Order: sequence, then C-alpha cells, then structure tokens
Amino acid sequence: HPDVLHLARRRARATDLPPLPFPHRRSLSVMAALLLCASQSSASVDYGDAVAASFGDGSAADDLWFGLATAPAHAENQLNDTWLEFASRGGVHAWRNTPRAAERLHFWTDPEVDIKLAADTGVSVYRLGVDWGRLVPDCSLDRETPCGVQQWEVLDRYIEIIKSVRSHGMRVMLSLFHHSFPRWGVTWGRAETPRGAAAGEMFTHPRSVEHFVAFARDVIERFAPLVDFWVTFNEPVVFSMLTHCMGIWPPGPAVTNPYARLNCMTNPKTGALLAQNNMIRAHRQIYALIRANELAAQLPLAPVGVAHLIMDSRPFAVGFDSASTLFIDLYSKYYFIDQLKETLDFCGINYYGLEIVTGIGPGLAPKEVEYSGSGRGISPTGLVSLLEAYQARYGTDPKARFMRGDGYGFVVTENGIADSQDLLRPAYLLEHLLALRAAQRRGIRVRGYTFWTASDNWVRARAAPHIASFPSMSRPCPCALVCHIAQQDATARNVVRRRPRRSWRSSTVQRPLPFPICLVPRRSGLTAPAHGHPNLPISPHILGVPGLLRVGEGVCRRLTGDMGRYG
Repeated sequence: HPDVLHLARRRARATDLPPLPFPHRRSLSVMAALLLCASQSSASVDYGDAVAASFGDGSAADDLWFGLATAPAHAENQLNDTWLEFASRGGVHAWRNTPRAAERLHFWTDPEVDIKLAADTGVSVYRLGVDWGRLVPDCSLDRETPCGVQQWEVLDRYIEIIKSVRSHGMRVMLSLFHHSFPRWGVTWGRAETPRGAAAGEMFTHPRSVEHFVAFARDVIERFAPLVDFWVTFNEPVVFSMLTHCMGIWPPGPAVTNPYARLNCMTNPKTGALLAQNNMIRAHRQIYALIRANELAAQLPLAPVGVAHLIMDSRPFAVGFDSASTLFIDLYSKYYFIDQLKETLDFCGINYYGLEIVTGIGPGLAPKEVEYSGSGRGISPTGLVSLLEAYQARYGTDPKARFMRGDGYGFVVTENGIADSQDLLRPAYLLEHLLALRAAQRRGIRVRGYTFWTASDNWVRARAAPHIASFPSMSRPCPCALVCHIAQQDATARNVVRRRPRRSWRSSTVQRPLPFPICLVPRRSGLTAPAHGHPNLPISPHILGVPGLLRVGEGVCRRLTGDMGRYG
C-alpha cells in the first residue's frame, strides 16, 4: 500500500518524531502496526546500502568519532586491588562462574592483543585508565604528607601501553579514577553504621583529596604529551552511592537500614554527599594542574571532563514514585555537573538505559520494556531525551564551559549492554548510534561515542532481582558480530539502512533465551520475568521512532501468552 511504503521510507529519519514517553507507546499503535507490516512483509522495501546516518570523520563539529573503552579493574591482570579482595569475599557473583577470574584479561602483561583488535575495528579513540593503587601501593589516609607515585617502573609500563595505543592510530582518553580505591584506603569487616558503609574512608576522608591530587600530579606531568582526553572521575555519584549508601561495592558491608541509606545520601557531613564534594574539590585542582602543565610545556589543550552516569529514570506509579524520581534526577543527574560546569571542557555521559523507580530504588517495569542480561531496561530514545534535558539546562548557561564556543560539548563515554549470548547487543549498538544522530539533528553537540567495553569482563556488582545473567570471560570483543559491525561502520563512518535488519536476522534464535527480555504480570500486581520459548524466534519490531529497532512489545505479548503459567 502506498501509505505503508511512505511510512517505511521515513524509518531512517529519526528526527520526525520526539522520543516516546513511557509507558504510552500504544499511542502510536497504528503507525507501529503499519511499520511492522512493512518490515515483515515479503514485499517489504529493501533499502540496500542507502545511508541512514552518516557521522563524518570526526574532524568537523557535527561529526561523531567512535571509541572503545576499558578500565584497570576490568582488564588488568596482576592487580591486587580492592575488587579482587571484594570478589574473593563473595561480593561479585560472576567470580564464582568464571575460571581464573583473578587474571582478568591480561591487559597488563599482554595489552597488544586487545589494542590491535580495537584498532582493527576502525575506532579512533581508545579509553583506558591507570590504577591508583598500583602506582601508589603504600600509603595511609591519615598520613599528613600526600603520597605521590611510588612505583615509577609501573608508570613507565603505563606509558608503554599508551604509546602502543597511539602507534595503532588511536587517540587516548585516560581515566584517573575508575571505581577502584587503593587497598590502604579501606577497612574490611566493619559493621553497618547509621552513616552507611565505610564511613570516614575513601573520599569521605578529609585528606583523600590531597592524596589523589598528589598521585594525579605525577601522572599528568609524565603523560600530558600522550593524552588527548582526560577523565578525572568515572561515575562519581554511582561510586559514592554504591560504596557508602548501599555497601554493595568494596569494602561493604551491605547497608540494609533505609534511614541509614537516606542519611548517607543527603547528609553533607558523611556518606555519598561528602565523598562527592571531595571529588569535586579534587577535580577542580586537577583541572588547574592539567592546564598549567600544558601551558608550561606548550602543549595543545586536551579536553578535560568526567564520565557521568545518567539513566532514563521514570516512576513506576504516580505519587511517591514520581517524587522519588524527581529527587533522583536532581541528585544523580545534575548536582555533580552543576558544581563542576566551569571546569568541564566536555560533559561525559555514561548511558545504559531505562531505570524504573519504585520507592527509593530501582524496580522492574511492565512488559512494554525489554531488558538486558543485567536487568536494565533498553531505551535508545531515552538517550535523546536526556541529552535534550542537559541542553536545556546548560545550553544558555555562560558558566557551563562545555557548552560555550570554546567547549567540546558532549561525549558518550560509555554505552553498552549486558548480553552473554550476543542476541541484543548488535542492534543495541546501532540503535544508540542512530539515536545520537537524531540528537545531533536537534542541535545537540555530541562529539564522540565510546562503546563499553572493548572486552567482556566479569561483572562487579550483584545482579538485579530476577534478572541474573553474567557475561563469560570472552576476549577481546563483545562478540564477533559487533566487531564486524564496528569495523564496517566505523571505517565507512555511517550506518547503512540494511545493517539493523541484518543485525536482527543474526540475532534470531531457535533456542530458549538466556535471560528474560519481557515481564509477566503476577496476580499480586507485581511482575516476574518471562523466559524464552524454545520455538520462539526473536524478530524486529519498530516502535514509534523511525530507524530505531526494538525487540518489542509483540515479542513480549507472545511470550506472556505462551508462558502465562509463570504468573
């Protein structure tokens, strides 16, 4: 039908429709049905190699460069860090189903394998980090004299690795802190207190800023000529929340008292808020050090930023959940950036998907949402909505350096999906690239996209309720198909229209799904995961935004129909 073909031709123009509010996807059910008909009909349009989104070569302001990311605690072997201790004490589930987990991915002793394979995908930026504890193994938070780098041969080894990255034609994005505090900054076996976990330790200690800045100073002085982007802190809000207020990251213990959690989040004299304020102080000092060092050495100015996790947070129900969502938005999305906006050349965004808020924590959504293996909702349009919210908040703020003419704009410093069988990852990657192109067409200056991660890794935190699936230790790319897609699209600098369809076709399975992608309503009114049917293939569905493919509500309906006994 001509109307169906007309709608099908609009699939790649992702700016035609705004992001769909959750959970009102059915408001476009007629259009979705037409698009589904066009996509599944035997007479459907084959777009061939027509370009759906072109990203340029990264040199112009509206281009988008591609990158891959990793971190010491994920990839480096021979690293006796807090995560190793935490995992051995039972804090990491994947530790128990992965052989030789302590070896990680041998990135310390054999980095060339991962670096070469990353370069072969065609990406232009490689994000990696240095481990504070490896460089400064012997110190104390109570020591009055700040501890700088102690292991200079370790520093030289990091320089060798960075030079290898550059020799493979990739620019370097270096993280100074990626969720791993040195072992001398934590105490094991402490009991839960009204102030949360690890009170007075790590970045809640009054001298933590001095020690971290001393370490960073030595790194900056040696690394500055080799670094193209600096990330001072990775997900500082998440780190402070999960360590101090939840106790599910090192060193623990888990915080079970809700009043202790709330006090930890809101009391500026203890817990997460104190840690964040100290990290803010440290970032400002490090920013000044980087600029002073560059000017003294007559080096080009490398953009400095943070990698800030933001989620597409939406309330499960109207009322208290809505109020909680507003609090979480103000607390986790804006506070840290508000305090640093004058010293951010770029605003790094770590985005993984949708988070449904129930009470003061995450919950599971109705069946309209698909889930990753770690229980996180998939929402490419949420990325566009969040970037628009940041644009609205900081776009006209003269103090927001990253939004000014001399600023670098936004960089997606992490985006990825937990998918042990690589069923959803290929389409997830392409969907989010198309979402970023939609954001650019709306005037949002997004300069780069970094996929997490360059290699599969053991998961560091516990699984979400009911959704327990962990990636195996495979190396060195999330999956061969993603490597193939990344190599083709990063080299060609575009996503062709037939690529998403091929991704879904490659994802089709005739076996039980390894993790639930949909939810089944229970008689109690709550939800439970619906597992795959042995004869049910995954097929693509278009929901609302042209060019963004979803596993979709159709699959969820078929699952819930076949698997209703789980309710």
